[in-house]
Amino acid sequence: MSESIYYSIPRECPNSRYELEFKDIETWIEQDLEFIGNECAQDYFDNHDGWESSWPLEIRVFKEENSNEPIASLIVEMEFEPHFSSSVKAESKEG
Repeated sequence: MSESIYYSIPRECPNSRYELEFKDIETWIEQDLEFIGNECAQDYFDNHDGWESSWPLEIRVFKEENSNEPIASLIVEMEFEPHFSSSVKAESKEG
């Protein structure tokens, strides 16, 4: 059974809450809030223009859309994984 949590990014969009579905959310809340923060960050990056944001970001997680107090406030860093490509340089033809 899927359940939803809600999160906000106070610095970027303080009045918006985004919904994210989880299976067995109570277990994740009790055992791994960092995982929830990472999933919220990925959702924000992929679906809500998070790639335009200046990271790290504070993410506040709420059990219900209209909750006043977050169940967690997390600071999430974005790690960069470099990608390289190369091409053969044309050699000069001398004499």
